[in-house]
Amino acid sequence: MFKKIVLYLLVIVFILACTKSSKYNENRNIVKENMAKQIAMPKIENKNYLNKCKIKFVTRINANCYPCLYNYSMMELFIEEVLEKYNISVIIYVANIDSTSFYKIYKNKIQFNFPVIFDEKDDFVKKNDLPYDSKFHTMLLDENNKIIILGNPVNNKELKELYIKQINNHINNN
Repeated sequence: MFKKIVLYLLVIVFILACTKSSKYNENRNIVKENMAKQIAMPKIENKNYLNKCKIKFVTRINANCYPCLYNYSMMELFIEEVLEKYNISVIIYVANIDSTSFYKIYKNKIQFNFPVIFDEKDDFVKKNDLPYDSKFHTMLLDENNKIIILGNPVNNKELKELYIKQINNHINNN
């Protein structure tokens, strides 16, 4: 089953990658290097929230990047449409800004219905040795916080379908 996941991811990375083979190889290697990597997660006070389902959807947003914040608004649709339907835990890292500034700027524009971790120093990426490229900052984790899927499903239909398939597989096998 793990081999199938890796194969699907490699196909998706190929579709996402630009036509240059060097870029494709770079993306493929990033996915390979990070598959099944265990992610260090902070302790979240609301244990009931995380016990909804053993798998978790984790994404990091650069708060200093307007397109990233716009992408988050698209992410909310995915969360509502897919993740809430399957009762998947969602954790959002908001990087590169302090919580006070973020709330002042976005309190009326963005509503979070799940844990939000303000990561002023971007420790999530550093501690987990994640790639710099933000397209690799969204992931589905298993019950041991190991990466099942790496990549943002918002603007990629194939990747979105892979997320749904893996969530269904996980739910049906547990």
